Amino acid sequence: MSAARTHDDTADAFAALMRARDEELPLDRAAALLARGIAYPDLDVERVLSGLDRLAEGLRERLPPGREPGRAIAALNDYLFGELAFRGNDAAYYDPRNSFLNDVLDRRLGIPITLSLVYIEVARRVDFPLAAVSFPAHFLVKHGGGNAVEDDLYIDPHHGGRLVSVAQLREWVDQFYAGRLPFASHYLGAVTKKQILTRMLQNLKEIYLNRRNDARGALAVVDYLLLIAPWDLEQRRDRGLLAMQTGDPARALEDLQTYEQFVTNDPNLPVIRGYIEALRRRFSLGG
Repeated sequence: MSAARTHDDTADAFAALMRARDEELPLDRAAALLARGIAYPDLDVERVLSGLDRLAEGLRERLPPGREPGRAIAALNDYLFGELAFRGNDAAYYDPRNSFLNDVLDRRLGIPITLSLVYIEVARRVDFPLAAVSFPAHFLVKHGGGNAVEDDLYIDPHHGGRLVSVAQLREWVDQFYAGRLPFASHYLGAVTKKQILTRMLQNLKEIYLNRRNDARGALAVVDYLLLIAPWDLEQRRDRGLLAMQTGDPARALEDLQTYEQFVTNDPNLPVIRGYIEALRRRFSLGG
């Protein structure tokens, strides 16, 4: 099968998942499809999912009876971060491999969001449900669903599954943003699976654009962002600009015209219109 055909099939499979209700969306399969669609066209998705199954089987016998949360989290941490040595890749944080589920499982290296995904998916397989928290600048996992944010247990898989308090999280925001972003309790709310996938892709887009100057990689990422949210005009604009860079003027023109038609209040719209006119002239001249 050709790489193009594999890409199309993968995109179609991912798009089908995005039509499911969030509670029915298989996060692990969607993440594996992202890896295949963006970077690894020959990736065996079932092998990736089987790897998570094997991790869960190894954990099951180590879990305490009754699944008491503190002890279950300790067992998860001892197994994943102690015995198996999963860890955050601080030495090469912006390596794209940290964002692909197959690489994280094979290398046992990741960043907060992908290590959180592994943590959640392994726990789900042993009937210990956890939720994802898209905390500013540092993805987390939580257990519980109390009436107040202080009632939940917040877990940091990037740093060995340590528990962090709400007070510590307030300090993180203050330190990281130097007072520019006030702490808000809604930062600690559970996020949907589509929101997890979107943040994974946004991370990858930033890496490809700003760290690696890889327009083709960024274009592949934006394709998948638009499968999650086809109405996102900013991503449509960016895909058009990336298509221009990578030598696909027809696609660029289609996306930029869509952006121009529906966007409002963009001070850069004259620039976009200039690109559109240049592309139209190119086609009228047969170029």
